Amino acid sequence: MGSKKTPGVLIGLILIVATAVALAGCGGSSGSSGSSSEPKGGEGSGGEAKEASAGGTDNVAAAKKVLAPYIGQYYPEFPVEEPLKEKPSPDVQISAMQESSAIGGLLVELMEGAAKTAGVKLTAVKAGATASTAQAAAETVVSQNPDGFYLPPFEPSTIGPQLEQMEENEIPVVMSGGPAEAENYPAIVANLVPPSQDESYGEIMAAWAVMKHGAEAHPVLIEHPELAFSKAIKAGFESGMKEFCPECKFEILPITAEEVSQSANKIVSELQAKPDINQIVAISDFVAGLPAAQKAAGLEVGTFVYPGEPQTFEAIKNGEIEAALAAGLGTQSYTVMDILLREIQGQPLTPAEKKGWQPMQILEKKDITFDPKYGWEADPNYIERFAKYWHVEK
Repeated sequence: MGSKKTPGVLIGLILIVATAVALAGCGGSSGSSGSSSEPKGGEGSGGEAKEASAGGTDNVAAAKKVLAPYIGQYYPEFPVEEPLKEKPSPDVQISAMQESSAIGGLLVELMEGAAKTAGVKLTAVKAGATASTAQAAAETVVSQNPDGFYLPPFEPSTIGPQLEQMEENEIPVVMSGGPAEAENYPAIVANLVPPSQDESYGEIMAAWAVMKHGAEAHPVLIEHPELAFSKAIKAGFESGMKEFCPECKFEILPITAEEVSQSANKIVSELQAKPDINQIVAISDFVAGLPAAQKAAGLEVGTFVYPGEPQTFEAIKNGEIEAALAAGLGTQSYTVMDILLREIQGQPLTPAEKKGWQPMQILEKKDITFDPKYGWEADPNYIERFAKYWHVEK
């Protein structure tokens, strides 16, 4: 993509959340595409969780093979091992379009930290939660003519004209959690957490339920139909259930952005309507208040979440949530910055950045040995590590 284009240009890293078509579906009869989770071997017990035994031995063994690479260690490798050519220019400006979820806000905060570490500028642009507000935000970014642009889980077609303009203006775009269609837009130079990894998350959710309950597993997936990555998680979950336990029932419960504040009540209502459900697997945004809501309703159904936030880890530490497939959001945010800086300096991406898979680990109560309020990271010293790669060590 080349280096800085015009003096005085405003640059940024864009965070956008999409309004994809709501995903329907429920029950074990739902169809799905195949799963793309790569790690399928190795040994592992699923940590503290008690695995099912009666009637589910083969099911549990298959599920444990998928969980093993994420237990007691993170998978895959740390994404950056090579330094930049040179220290980033202080003239570089990055724009971030901020989506409305709690994680969206946290990512912008972490990206601001990455910009400060690198010594570059970052501007956040709020994207709202609709196609029209996202398009307006994208127009704002185009008018800023940034050196780099970050696009979170969004349907790229929603801002297709703006992406075409960014390609023309040689603005590199980094996306996270984007669909396969992201490959159709040359401006998007990297898709962190691509559909293959998102599908693996859904498969891991299915594996957790089967590891816990064997042939009696009856999980419900709480999904976010407005986000592009949710499609891949749903597909991986469905195919995982059919692979590990074809006789098992499962449910899909969509919750939209407008319903997040009522998500705990919706989940409890689903559990009351279908008392055979014995496992909740969910995007962590949707389980805020769920332990208290379950207790008030006299329910005890275990919960496994992705990607985990500080309050999630606190709940795991307190025994209110079983476990999380934890994402190092700081590592991810700094990797976004690293990719943009490499593009700006005309430097190839690292092999792990090209692949896009970010480090993940399954965390249970025994694993919360860190202060939950600071979250989890694959490498607790990731900031110092990136600072070294960016030639900005303090």
